Amino acid sequence: IIHRRDEFRASKIMQKRVLDNPKIEVLFNSVVTEAFGNEKGNLGGLRLKNTVTGEESSIDVSGLFFAIGHDPATKFLDGQLELDSEGYIVTANESTATSVEGVFAAGDVQDKKWRRAITAAGTGCMAALEVEHFLTAHQEEPSPTPHSPPLMHQQHLPNCPGDGPSHCQHCHELRLRLERLY
Repeated sequence: IIHRRDEFRASKIMQKRVLDNPKIEVLFNSVVTEAFGNEKGNLGGLRLKNTVTGEESSIDVSGLFFAIGHDPATKFLDGQLELDSEGYIVTANESTATSVEGVFAAGDVQDKKWRRAITAAGTGCMAALEVEHFLTAHQEEPSPTPHSPPLMHQQHLPNCPGDGPSHCQHCHELRLRLERLY
């Protein structure tokens, strides 16, 4: 693992797993400056630069996986919602509610600890339930006499493609669909 800082920011248990694993070598304070091939045309190695000393070195590798951090895409919300120093949306404890009433956040823009698809899905579900509760608590009373469009009372709908009995069936099905909207 090539890491640009002098320590990991992951959870202590994950750090311990990596550092205690004899199959994993960690190079702290280092960045990859170049990947180069071997005589077969495959990846053969990496050029590294130490971020503290500036010293350059090379290592042989046959594979490379990039994990270069995560910046939440929340810059457009700056000044509108409370964001922490790293740009994550601040939510209430054990909630997805933000600093603005009626605005909820979920997923990687709000979860800087776990950042996993399963936890994003979980907070998405939480947010959906909280939105439902919020809307229920803030809904307006329904109007006492729902209205229907004028064409609902016509015997046949305009531009009906059917003839004879199918004409009436088509109009009936359209009326049923329209009634659900009003």
